[in-house]
Amino acid sequence: MDRRVRPRTSASAREDPPFRLLSELPEHLLTTVSSLLPAPESALLAVSFAPSAAAGSPAALRKVEAIVGGREGSWDVLDYGEVPELAARLTDADLAASLRIVDAGRRVRTLRLTGCLDVTGAGLRPLMGSTAIEVVDLSLTRGGDNPRLRARRPMISFREVLPTLVSFMSRPYESRLRQLVLPKKWRSSGSFALDQFLELYNNHLDRKGFACTRCDQNCLAMSNGDQGEVTWRVDDWVSRRREGVWSGWIGMQHFG
Repeated sequence: MDRRVRPRTSASAREDPPFRLLSELPEHLLTTVSSLLPAPESALLAVSFAPSAAAGSPAALRKVEAIVGGREGSWDVLDYGEVPELAARLTDADLAASLRIVDAGRRVRTLRLTGCLDVTGAGLRPLMGSTAIEVVDLSLTRGGDNPRLRARRPMISFREVLPTLVSFMSRPYESRLRQLVLPKKWRSSGSFALDQFLELYNNHLDRKGFACTRCDQNCLAMSNGDQGEVTWRVDDWVSRRREGVWSGWIGMQHFG
């Protein structure tokens, strides 16, 4: 017989912790947790309750509302690169679900996909027709990064993203789009379709009266330093950007 004395465990020590799973947190605590998380993580936290909410669970629906509604006013910027580990694993399904659950078409003004190499762009469809969006950064790299140093080629597809980008300009008097940064993968493609899109985007900026914050011109003209004022057609503007003559390729960042 084993006569060793076993240490007594108090009743309180044997009790399970009050919240073993995040899903068991009450709504007010979920609101607090959500407010402490970066916006992309908060959105995906809400997504985790979405299946139950869609199935009609009142408790799950209240939790989604607590997470999303608790950040009301703080969905202006959705920068997935803010959490590099999340960005590296993000899929189009994740992206679409997170945009949909926060009503991004109405709330989000700045979207950045920094580091989201597995996203093709199909997940941007919940933003279709948004008039709230002002800045879309699809460059996939942080400021100062060299895109040529990426270990693998990103999946972002011009064909997948194009309908959404065009939809931002479909209502010109309501659209707030003022800054668009495209991935190097597209800029190096020499695509005629891209040239056509840039012409559309150029006309949009011209129609909205946006001027470059560096040269105080619209994107059809610039001061060419030693050679004086030069006005270019859209085709010249596109090709010169591609050649890197004008900082305008990066300079799409400077409009607005």
